[in-house]
Amino acid sequence: ETLRGYFSQYGEVVDCVIMKDKTTNQSRGFGFVKFKDPNCVGTVLASRPHTLDGRNIDPKPCTPRGMQPERTRPKEGWQKGSRSDNNKSNKIFVGGIPHNCGETELREYFKKFGVVS
Repeated sequence: ETLRGYFSQYGEVVDCVIMKDKTTNQSRGFGFVKFKDPNCVGTVLASRPHTLDGRNIDPKPCTPRGMQPERTRPKEGWQKGSRSDNNKSNKIFVGGIPHNCGETELREYFKKFGVVS
């Protein structure tokens, strides 16, 4: 089962990428899935747990770099500011991707969450 195919059940997937090691070209075990409709992200997150190729995967909301809140450093340590609903993203971070899972498999997996192009 592929990542794109799996997540296409939640909505139209417009982009899907698995991050790879530049030296070995092996999967780094995470990737990103971008949906056409940002509401699909909430559906994915509400439908946990997710399993791909017999392994649990961990989708999380993804905030575009330009929209990330500033970090502040109180005495207790680093904390991120809260994200407002106005910055709703249509992209998710997916951790725990099996190393033998390719981009095609990723797209197939997410296809059940929505259309992936």
